[in-house]
Amino acid sequence: MAQTSQETWLNEALILLFNDGIDSVRIDTLCTRLNMTKGSFYHHFKNRQLFLEALLAYWEEKYTAKFIEYAEEGDTPVDKLERLNQIALSSQNDPEIHIRAWALTDKKAKETVNRVDQQRIEYLVQLYTDLGLEQSEAHIVAQTIYSVMIGVQYLFPLLKYQDVLEMFKFIANLNLNR
Repeated sequence: MAQTSQETWLNEALILLFNDGIDSVRIDTLCTRLNMTKGSFYHHFKNRQLFLEALLAYWEEKYTAKFIEYAEEGDTPVDKLERLNQIALSSQNDPEIHIRAWALTDKKAKETVNRVDQQRIEYLVQLYTDLGLEQSEAHIVAQTIYSVMIGVQYLFPLLKYQDVLEMFKFIANLNLNR
């Protein structure tokens, strides 16, 4: 049997989470899907609870920190915003909805979601401030766009990428073009 990494376990758990929710993320199921033993799992994670905490941290890194890093490769605030929109909208098949459902019943998941929401909104505020909005206006625009983004996830595939991008531009332009 081949060796596997923590990231392999975590990626597979995200797939399970996306397909069937948090209750499907079981050690037995992961071992079967990866053709690995429980010993291999326990080599990387002491128990399921620590694994789930690692899963939350991995999701936060992959879908927040990495998104911001990608956006920051843009040269201007507009470039950064376009890059952020592009990566966020291209990841609509991520486990975000299931993470949020999990957070309704799990304290650690709720803490993680709250922290992620705060990080994402703060980054949007920074971008809109850099685009020339006053701090208070930037905060309102950031919260509005972020709320739309979270809501849009529940409407896919009804809404298409271009539709959502147009909504974001419309909302942002309400304040930027005054």
